Amino acid sequence: MKKHIIAVILITFLLTACNWDIMTSHLDEVSGKGSGSGTYELFDGSAPRNVYATQAGRSGEVVLSFNGVSGADYYIIERAVMPKGSDTELAENDWRMISTIYSEGKGKSYFYTDESASDGDSIYLYRVKAGSYYADFLTDIRAMYSDTARGWPLSPPTSLNVSQGEYEGKIILEWSQIDLVRGYNVYMRSADSRDYEIVNKDGMIPAAIHVDTITYECKVDENLAGVDIDFYVESISRGNHTSEPSGKRSGYTYVKGAPGSPQGLAASDAYSSSYIEIKWEKPDTEGSAEDGSYYRWEIYRSTPVSDQVLVDDFVTNENVDGGYYVYRDTSSSLEGGVEYTYTVRAVLVIPSPTGEDTEYLGKSASDAGCLITPALVISNDATDFDSGIFSFDIALSDDAVAPTCDRWQYSIYGRRNDLGQSIGEWRHITDLPGTENTVNVSLQYGAASCGDCNEFDVRITDSEGNESGSYSEYAEISAIVTERAEAPSISIADVSANFYSAELSPNSNGVYPVRIMVNDETQDNAKYETEAFSLNTYGESVSRGSMGNLSEGVSYTLDFGTLSPETVGEKYYYRIRRSDRFGRYSEWSTEQSDIKDRGVAGYGAVTGATLIKFFEAYAMKPWEFISHSDFPQNLKAKWSASAIYDKIRNEATSANITEYSEYHDGSIHYNVSANIAAMAGDISFSYHNFGELETIWTESGSYTMRVSLSGNGSVPSSEDFVVKGMYPAVISIKGMSITAKAFNGDYTVTQENGLVEKVKATRN
Repeated sequence: MKKHIIAVILITFLLTACNWDIMTSHLDEVSGKGSGSGTYELFDGSAPRNVYATQAGRSGEVVLSFNGVSGADYYIIERAVMPKGSDTELAENDWRMISTIYSEGKGKSYFYTDESASDGDSIYLYRVKAGSYYADFLTDIRAMYSDTARGWPLSPPTSLNVSQGEYEGKIILEWSQIDLVRGYNVYMRSADSRDYEIVNKDGMIPAAIHVDTITYECKVDENLAGVDIDFYVESISRGNHTSEPSGKRSGYTYVKGAPGSPQGLAASDAYSSSYIEIKWEKPDTEGSAEDGSYYRWEIYRSTPVSDQVLVDDFVTNENVDGGYYVYRDTSSSLEGGVEYTYTVRAVLVIPSPTGEDTEYLGKSASDAGCLITPALVISNDATDFDSGIFSFDIALSDDAVAPTCDRWQYSIYGRRNDLGQSIGEWRHITDLPGTENTVNVSLQYGAASCGDCNEFDVRITDSEGNESGSYSEYAEISAIVTERAEAPSISIADVSANFYSAELSPNSNGVYPVRIMVNDETQDNAKYETEAFSLNTYGESVSRGSMGNLSEGVSYTLDFGTLSPETVGEKYYYRIRRSDRFGRYSEWSTEQSDIKDRGVAGYGAVTGATLIKFFEAYAMKPWEFISHSDFPQNLKAKWSASAIYDKIRNEATSANITEYSEYHDGSIHYNVSANIAAMAGDISFSYHNFGELETIWTESGSYTMRVSLSGNGSVPSSEDFVVKGMYPAVISIKGMSITAKAFNGDYTVTQENGLVEKVKATRN
């Protein structure tokens, strides 16, 4: 128990001196704020309980709450996102850390506000796990995740529809019901008003139960008859928070003498890749009035969530084709995959000699249209990889009209994709006539049309030569690709035993790079991708970089800084996946979250001189290295407070002190007994298993060096240290002597691979 207390104190000192930004190094895209409190007890890995996320609680954010865990020092919050209504299962890679909340030592309730959870069409999923500095450094305890909580922000109503010239004295509003809200407010503004004012002044409009659409009747004063009035609606949460405004719409009442609604109005569904066409019948009586009155036609456009905007208006007959007005919306703001609602109305204009023309707003008509978007992929599971034939079915979107298929053709593109490391340009392969709703595409791997293409894309070209966007722009997957190969039975060669080859060169720290080799006896003509990770202070995996297109049985030297550790004591973990000639690739050999337990550990070999310096600094003579820049901060703290360092610094003439290691039951004993006047006495050091960071220690070694006051002395003549840890070797101090109170002679270092180096002892 005493050791545990000392360890906790030491680790606490270390962590308070660290850069706390490590905890938030993954928060580039997610911001938030948190608060909490907890009590400190020994941590057992328990998951936080009572994890809840708000649902339609506040606009643009989700608030997460949970109970603390005994002994926890911090809590890691992770999030995944999925569309509303989706039944797709989450993969481990869908989760990402968004924040860490620290314990304040009191209470057990925690709250976190996710200010980036603003998409009302998405479900945000959260999970929490606790962490303990004690458990991270001194135990094998693994923290468990909490249950998953689901939440979403408070969203405004969508698909707001406002009546236009349908009723006398009133305007009817309809909008889609929002889940889990308390009610709604309606706001209006007439043409001569500057600000919106609330319509439902007598109280909130309650959310109806078991209905999809809310209907609200707005009475209109006679002085506003036939005048445009703008409306929007906002949702009200159960906590009385309000949402952002819905898309704004205009409405007006019917006035006698106003034109009727346009007849036969239709907006094109997937007719063109570059425009949406709107058609309606030209009234037979238009332009024949004796009083010189005429129609001005107005065209508006909106989406379920955007404001209604005026697209165009005209008074001429130039757009008439076969008795129909025809208008093409070619706006650059149109997007594929978006449904646009077009509203058309006639405004009767009666000229006046005084210049104050009279206008009557006619009843409107609406229809929805969209651009051509890439074809849908129905299946791609018929691929025959043995023969090298890729096969998949494609189809038109649901809103496409079958009789119009002959206006289109399917354009097939392909490219080479090697594990995302080497991606070629899209190349046109072939065109297929769009005479049927569903078409099967069969492509031979290696054929002259695309060569080694293994990834495909389908677009649609209309009769005017306009091409739709890429399928990958709208699909949930990146493009039409083959299914993955089965998980590999492969491994990475052991790189953790301090091996290196003669052709390797160490860096300025005396560290050699890691070499790696793929072990795979079952796969021919395969390529491999390797990824390296390091662990941050709190045990989370941090990707260091990747290396692609490896070959089985060949050794690779990994670059410093990304795939090879740069300094002594660093350890990286490696995982691997395989691809075949078709570009299919397996799952990773281990999940990122399991990299410490299931990944392969690796670190570079070191030179003999580096090993000696490392061994002396960490184990034999740490008091000589206390001011060195490479000496670990926690050991500096320990030795600067130690009695040994104090006596040496003050040139004590007598002392008898033992400093204990916190690992391996190690100790260092310092003794001096001297009579300066008589020039008599001696100095001795005794060492046993003082591997303070567990990175390096001795299995059975200990030594005593005797130094006379004149500065000369001896060490045991047969002392060998069997060094364990990350850098196994045998260090011998046979035949060394003491001069000026320091070692004199050569260390002999025998690495585990048999290489023998001699390193000259120097005073530090």
